[in-house]
Amino acid sequence: MQAFRVVGGSRLVGEVTVDGAKNSVLKLMAASLLAQGRTTLREAPEILDVEI
Repeated sequence: MQAFRVVGGSRLVGEVTVDGAKNSVLKLMAASLLAQGRTTLREAPEILDVEI
């Protein structure tokens, strides 16, 4: 498993491209609740669990 250790007081900003199974979007939705600001998930699969 890869991990990132961030040390310092610098603000992190950017984009991440993630490949994964159709159910990975559920974990990404939960993780987005922990981030401040706006999170945009693109090209999410059309599964019932994702409908809002």
